[in-house]
Amino acid sequence: MSEAERPHILFILTDQQRADCLGCAGHRLLKTPNLDRLATESVRFSHAFTTSPLCAPARLSLITGLYPHNSNLWSNDEDLPVTADTYVKRLRAEGYRTATIGKNHLHEIENIDFFAYEEFMHRIGFDDVYETPGTWGNIGGDNVYIRHLRRHGLHEVLSRYLAELEAKPDQVRRFIAEPLPIPAELYLDTFLGDVAVQYLREYDYAEPSFLFVGFQGPHEPWDVPEKYYRLYDCDQIPDPIPEMPNGDWLPERSRRYQRWAQYYQPERPRALKEISASYFGKISLIDDSVGKIVDAYRRKGWWEKTVVVFASDHGEMLACIFARRD
Repeated sequence: MSEAERPHILFILTDQQRADCLGCAGHRLLKTPNLDRLATESVRFSHAFTTSPLCAPARLSLITGLYPHNSNLWSNDEDLPVTADTYVKRLRAEGYRTATIGKNHLHEIENIDFFAYEEFMHRIGFDDVYETPGTWGNIGGDNVYIRHLRRHGLHEVLSRYLAELEAKPDQVRRFIAEPLPIPAELYLDTFLGDVAVQYLREYDYAEPSFLFVGFQGPHEPWDVPEKYYRLYDCDQIPDPIPEMPNGDWLPERSRRYQRWAQYYQPERPRALKEISASYFGKISLIDDSVGKIVDAYRRKGWWEKTVVVFASDHGEMLACIFARRD
């Protein structure tokens, strides 16, 4: 197949998005018109399962095609070996220009200098690199998003807010649902959509494009901008499913762990609905960014010859309980 006949490829990956949290998956509250429109033109895999409930092992499986027990990469502290066989290397070998925008989590990501990892990203298969961490990783270090915030005079504001939030006890901070102290148009997932649009607009290589866009959301913190939070009325979110008592079959080791984990319960029952509203809002924010990216492909004249993959690394139990959809 000639380069002119090869399709462009767009791979969009969200972070901790439940499989049922899409309008096209039947969720009665979520508003995801752009993703729903993609689904009408696609195949939706309703019984696909993650290889790991942890971010990095799941993402390492995606890029290598290996289960964690085959790669021996089990934790969020793993770095992908640069010698690993990745699908990105294979695409590049087949003549694609490969790019990554946003969160990959294939190496350490918390408050580091991402520009120091550009050579690493080139060696695992990416030609063009615009890499960021998730929200928590922008307290310090250096990356394209932090530089964007600095140009607007807002990195210090965000860094201070996140550091103070992170310093709170887990049983407090994990149940805080409030916007970040920056405008909605400067949120990380909005920024990543804008970078993808600019990348497509300026693309002038002869090779077909492979573009990976890794969004931060809807992973916590529960920090969605107010206008997206207001899309979901907490009073319309049903009460969470109550936790079932343990069965006799559960090993004592697991019982002890569950008792230890019980402090991850909110002081206010309504906090779980606020978290759900924020989680849904973050998905709607991403949906808007996806719409902008799709429009950029259309303006480029590429849409009819582009293959799109949309997935998430794994799901989210939302404090181990979740609102009913009935």
